[in-house]
Amino acid sequence: MSVAILYVALIRPLKLRHQLDQQYLRLETRFALPHLREIIGTGSVDVRGDQRKAIFNKLSWCPRPIFQTYSAYTPELLAANAAFFEGTRAPDFILASWEERDTRLPPADDGAAFLAILAQYEPVTGETDCYLFRRMKNSRVPSPAVVREANIGEGLKYLPLRRRRSKSSTR
Repeated sequence: MSVAILYVALIRPLKLRHQLDQQYLRLETRFALPHLREIIGTGSVDVRGDQRKAIFNKLSWCPRPIFQTYSAYTPELLAANAAFFEGTRAPDFILASWEERDTRLPPADDGAAFLAILAQYEPVTGETDCYLFRRMKNSRVPSPAVVREANIGEGLKYLPLRRRRSKSSTR
């Protein structure tokens, strides 16, 4: 802590309180996700990315055991996070902002949890740089016919995604 902040805290504590309140409001505005906050409501949420998004939106944060994806780097830590998303304590929602670290793709961090999320959650919507996923009632475990290994540089054939008809498009 700087000497200036200590001085203000001791001599003019109300001024420091005002400065901290202003800083909090700036951060609250920076991380605001009003549309996603409305959808999540009182549901529990984990965040892949900056956890301040849950804190400043006053969401019911339910983090996985190793909540910073880059810290899950041993088989035991990876398994703990994956088991969390497959278990009964898993959050209702996941807020994800896919940030590239060190030129690695997002699934490279905490890959086992990433696969569990794909099997247990479905995409809902997005806001700013965040995507919202909702836990499904029934998980999607990929069949062996769908999962296969590919070598680097090898082309993959895939079926196009089927789009769900939204409620607004059926009216």
